[in-house]
Amino acid sequence: ALAPLPVAALGIGAEAEARLLGAGVATVGALARLPPEGLALRFGAAGAAAARLARGDDPTPLEPERPEALPREAIALDGPVAAAEPLLFVLGRLADRLAARLAGRGLGASRLEVLLRLDPRGALPVPLALARPSALAARWLPALRERLLGLQLPGPVVEVELAAAEVAEVAADQLALGDRPAAIASLELVLSRLLGRFGDGGALGAEAVDRHRPEGAYRTVPFRPPGRPAPPRRAPEGAAGGELPLPARPTRLLAAPLPLLATGEGGRVTALRIGGAVRAVRSFEGPERLQGEWWGARLDRDYYRVGVEELGDCWIYRDGVDGGLYLHGFFD
Repeated sequence: ALAPLPVAALGIGAEAEARLLGAGVATVGALARLPPEGLALRFGAAGAAAARLARGDDPTPLEPERPEALPREAIALDGPVAAAEPLLFVLGRLADRLAARLAGRGLGASRLEVLLRLDPRGALPVPLALARPSALAARWLPALRERLLGLQLPGPVVEVELAAAEVAEVAADQLALGDRPAAIASLELVLSRLLGRFGDGGALGAEAVDRHRPEGAYRTVPFRPPGRPAPPRRAPEGAAGGELPLPARPTRLLAAPLPLLATGEGGRVTALRIGGAVRAVRSFEGPERLQGEWWGARLDRDYYRVGVEELGDCWIYRDGVDGGLYLHGFFD
């Protein structure tokens, strides 16, 4: 395939090319048939490089094209449109095209912007924050639909543009036993709808803080999509190990711990009386001991992860101060 090309195709420089042509070497194939030692001796480094290139040996690394601008898609409508439903149909087509371009780069959108160009002039920007970076148009459309249906259009629309205003790298999902992708997608939709309806401050997240008492070991922060990781939790100065691994914590804590009564046999708990109902215990893991905060109310608790019939995994502790047993939270 290379043989019929002129030696100029190798990009070896005008001087080396002129000397090769003067020696009667006009094509890459003719150059490849010459001994590389002789070329290096007669033409120097340029001759040696030309011999390698003529044989298809090019060590130069490839430099792929990296688009700098975030992708956007637009459609000019056939005529002015004042209703939301036709605009949603157009947005569906734009979302499919934009999602395909993001997926090709290994990116997901964490923030979108719809731009509605109005007739006769003007434009209405419609921002939309998403709960998780995604390149799946199906996960954008419900939130886009709710956002658009809640708008009061100031005039007919003649053009619709959809842009990825903020993106993050998205790794391929590897599902494990027990994963619930449908439930995760539903949660993402709810969060995206909250952000679309109330803005960036419409949803809050919980961030761990360095406290022993569980009900005070977090603080509320503005919701942050997974593409923006929180800073790691650090060990106190002088402690060994650097970062502290966070133990498993429940996703829901009760506003006030609920007192329990335990029944059992042979030294093991077999059932718990919770809110007037007796429920069987399926599993029992622990304890994790939490002590400290001597300057205030004394903290002395042994926590257990307990599988309870009909309630799932519960976070239960025995209080070392009063000896009582309490339900404190649930693992989802």
